[in-house]
Amino acid sequence: MRQSSPARPGLEQAVLFNGSRHCLFGLCELEGNEMDHMLLPKSVQFRETKDNPGEAFCSVFLRGKVHLERTVIPSQELAQDLLDATHSLALCVGCGLTPSNGSTYVLFAGNYHSVKYTLSASESGPCIYCKYLRKLVQNQLSRRRKRGVPVNRVKKHAKVRHRLPIAQRKLHNIEKELEAMRSADEQIADEVLDEVLDEGLPSKQQLAVKACFKAAARKSTSGMSYEKEWVLECVLLRMKSPKLYEHLLKTKEMDTCARHGGIVFDEMKLSENFRVNTAGNWTQVLGVFSSKANVKAEILEKILLEGILLAEQAGLFVDFVTCDGASWNLKNVEVIWDSWY
Repeated sequence: MRQSSPARPGLEQAVLFNGSRHCLFGLCELEGNEMDHMLLPKSVQFRETKDNPGEAFCSVFLRGKVHLERTVIPSQELAQDLLDATHSLALCVGCGLTPSNGSTYVLFAGNYHSVKYTLSASESGPCIYCKYLRKLVQNQLSRRRKRGVPVNRVKKHAKVRHRLPIAQRKLHNIEKELEAMRSADEQIADEVLDEVLDEGLPSKQQLAVKACFKAAARKSTSGMSYEKEWVLECVLLRMKSPKLYEHLLKTKEMDTCARHGGIVFDEMKLSENFRVNTAGNWTQVLGVFSSKANVKAEILEKILLEGILLAEQAGLFVDFVTCDGASWNLKNVEVIWDSWY
């Protein structure tokens, strides 16, 4: 039997036993769709003390566990305030997920709670311990989903195994074509190759092509002998900056004004930490030459003349030549003035 509390709506009085010394108020609810099973998530029990008949002992239960015990004065206003406070308590709603079989939890009304969960919560939601339990359950579910990744890997590996023979056949066909081309190149006579190279390539490029053909005909380039002229060209390419050749290729698209400039030359002693930028916003290294001592004026004049001629052949316009006031440079200016003018 149940009857409403006489003051304000809230918790309802449940008469579960006969006795004038006990009074039980509770919030009753059904567990899901089970009509024969009723839950009591909130309940307040008043019982009169034996020693002091004018006082009542109060116990507040939340989900069957003692939440508060206190001795109150048996007045209707104070008892109603306690009932209203109990009715306004926000209970923990649980983690909201179903834990795995190996997890420890508390089940109440279909909701899963942590073992350490607090009966009440500051807000309408889970308590801090149930939040931790929810995170733990989410991690467990994530690991379960990741266990299905190997299935995708198996499918991916199956596709790779299907494509691998196709790629291997293509590679085998390309290797056959390459071998046929090598056989055809080996059958070409040296005289025919020299004649073709003489017609279409300069002499220095002919050296590079011949060296490439000679290296391709060998199984290993270890111990291969090279021509002296080709070795000299390789040394010069090593000494010079590749930025020069890239810059010369750009001169075909430069306007006439941009191709005007001058040559600045200087002699510098080499050291361990010495470094010079090969290209800048307004400068470009045309060449680097090494010598044992200071270069004489006659040799330096020939080097400058060759540099000017090569720059002019590439499409550049050399308007001036600049140097410092060293004695050998002044002598070089005199030689240039006497021989050029």
